Amino acid sequence: MKRKIAVPADENGNLDSHFGHSRYFEIFETIDNQIVSQNKLVPPPHEPGVLPKWIVQNEITDVIVGGIGDKAFKILNHFEINVHKGAPKLSSTILVEDLLNQTLELSDNNCNHDHHLHQHNHHHNHNHEHQHEYQNFGPENVD
Repeated sequence: MKRKIAVPADENGNLDSHFGHSRYFEIFETIDNQIVSQNKLVPPPHEPGVLPKWIVQNEITDVIVGGIGDKAFKILNHFEINVHKGAPKLSSTILVEDLLNQTLELSDNNCNHDHHLHQHNHHHNHNHEHQHEYQNFGPENVD
């Protein structure tokens, strides 16, 4: 079975903890659970919907992430890309090998914010919320 696995990575090849703000992606091609190639790609600039579209265009089958926003997660799932979220901050190669060996240990999604609604608690004892408008972000606009 062929798989193409993407891991958001820092300059040292370790997992970058947030999918959308990664400077690099390590891309692993595998056949029958063996890594056959590894490349480092620079993703497009972070804008709503752009990175999931880039993942789809690069024919990625799996993404290993520490944290990922809800919208990006839903778009990737819409395109049947397996998202393995809550990965520990380790070498991307180790993470992919663990995934292939079915030993990858995942925790809760480490992305602790929602890309639509942010609640801010200020010192002057009131809460308010900010609604962010994002256009062209749904799965229907990723083609």
